[in-house]
Amino acid sequence: MTDSPFPNWENFPCLDDVISKADIDKKGSGSYSADYVNWCKTAELLRKHAPGWQFELKSTLDPNAQETDVWRAPNGSGYLKGFFRAPTGSGFMDTPEFPQAIMDNRNNAIAWDKISARDVTDTHRRCMCTAAAAHFGLAWQLWAKVEIENPMREAAAPAAPPKPPSKPKPNKPPQAEAVAKEEGPSPLDARRDTCTTLLRKYFTADTGAYALWAQELKNRFDGAITADKPTPAHCTTAEQIEWLEQWIDNYAAQIKA
Repeated sequence: MTDSPFPNWENFPCLDDVISKADIDKKGSGSYSADYVNWCKTAELLRKHAPGWQFELKSTLDPNAQETDVWRAPNGSGYLKGFFRAPTGSGFMDTPEFPQAIMDNRNNAIAWDKISARDVTDTHRRCMCTAAAAHFGLAWQLWAKVEIENPMREAAAPAAPPKPPSKPKPNKPPQAEAVAKEEGPSPLDARRDTCTTLLRKYFTADTGAYALWAQELKNRFDGAITADKPTPAHCTTAEQIEWLEQWIDNYAAQIKA
């Protein structure tokens, strides 16, 4: 409920351009790296730029009629609903509730009876960050993968010296070019062939391994790989080949453990 029917929309938090590169951390490496803003930094920016707006969770009742912040999804997993309560006397209504799935470190939903207190507290912080991006625009660039302007502007680099004229390429007969092409596959093709051999062995030994691999592949390269039943042949870029190799290393470590 609001205390005034006439909110001043100039006072509504619009935090689209608040974050800078100085606020961004990075986790992981290579194709598994990701940029993010620590939840503590998000809370500090909200206190500074959206004073009075308090993040809360919407509660519900569990099957035993006990109050809980965890909502049950149709498939038996759980999620939270977060919102920002408007400052008293501002005239604004509370923001709409924003759902956030309770997920593991691979972004897979956690089954209801497997959800722990740590899962709930981690999701509470994630929900605060996603709701702040959705309602106030805070750090939306990270979700949309838009470059963040660097507040510490570097001096313009000196102009590069002109390149010396390139040497003319020696003339090669067509036969030499054909022989060069027949010498063997490219380095990427060779790496993919090695991955294909290893994956075929793992998929044969473990019937569930392919489904896991295919799902993780499509999640990682959403939009780039859309085949219903992908194969290593669908991986054509250096980043995708690197992901194949990393997946194989991780899988081999798991079956040895």
